[in-house]
Amino acid sequence: MVSEAVQLYAPDARFLGLCDQTAGEQAWLAGLLGVPAAGVELDTAGTNHMTFTRAVRVDGQDRTAQIWDLLDAIALEDLSDPAERRIVRLFRVLRHIPSEYLQYFAFHDEVLAEQRRAGMTRAQEVMEQLPAVLASYRDAAASADPRPSMVRASEDHGDFAVAIAVAATDGGSHRVILNLPNRGQVEGLPAGTIVETPAVVTGGRTTAVPQGRLPPEFAGTVLQVAEHARLTAEAAVTGDRRLAVRALVAHPLVGSPVLADELLGAYLTAHAALLPRFALP
Repeated sequence: MVSEAVQLYAPDARFLGLCDQTAGEQAWLAGLLGVPAAGVELDTAGTNHMTFTRAVRVDGQDRTAQIWDLLDAIALEDLSDPAERRIVRLFRVLRHIPSEYLQYFAFHDEVLAEQRRAGMTRAQEVMEQLPAVLASYRDAAASADPRPSMVRASEDHGDFAVAIAVAATDGGSHRVILNLPNRGQVEGLPAGTIVETPAVVTGGRTTAVPQGRLPPEFAGTVLQVAEHARLTAEAAVTGDRRLAVRALVAHPLVGSPVLADELLGAYLTAHAALLPRFALP
C-alpha cells in the first residue's frame, strides 16, 4: 500500500518496495529441506501478503517436487502452528504454496473464531510486540556491534532490509523478492499494479522476473485486494471519504457499503487527531 501511494503521488521517485514475508517462507521451506535459507530461491507471484509460490530451488537445483512431496506427506496434527496447518491444507488444493496471510480469506470463519477465543486481533498482536521491537533498536544503536536484527517476525528481519540495500548498491547481481509496478511479470493483473515477485537487482537497475498467471481460484481475490490498496492510498492522501468507503467495499472481507460506512466512521472517530484531511469540509 505504501508502494502504491509512492507510485501514485511521487511517480519520479526511485524506490523499491520491501516485505520480509517471503524471507519467512524461505526459512520455513529451508527447515523442511534441512538446508540453509540463504540458498533457497522461489518463483512466487501476487501482491503484498497475497503471494503464491510455484517453484523452489536450492543452490540453483530444482527442489519443487521434493517440497511438494513433503507438504503432501506432512500429518496436519503434527503441526503445532494453526497457520502452518492452513498453508499446507490450501497448498494441497492449489498446488501452489500460499502466503500465510491467505488464511484470512480461505479460512475466514476459522481464523475469526480463533481470534475471538484469544481476545486479540492480528493488529493487537503486532502492537503488543512493538515495545520489544523498539527496545531492540535502542539496544542495537548502543551496542558496539549494532547488527540490524530484531524480534519482529524473525531474528533476521533487519538484516533482510540491509541485504536489499546492499543488492541495490554493491554493483553485483542479486535475485530478490520486491514490490514493483506490474510491467507484465504477473499476467492478469493491471499494468502498474504493485506486485510482489522476484527481480534481479544489478547496481542501480532492477529487472522483474516474469511469473505468469496466478492460481485462478484466488486471482479475483488478489485483484480486489490490489484495488483496495490503490483506493486506500488515494483516500489517505486526498481525505476523500467516498474513496475511503470505496476502498473498504473493494476489500473481500468487507464488501458491504453499509459495513464500510460503519467501519470508516468508527475509524475516523478513533483516530481523528491523526487524520486531519478527513476533517476538512
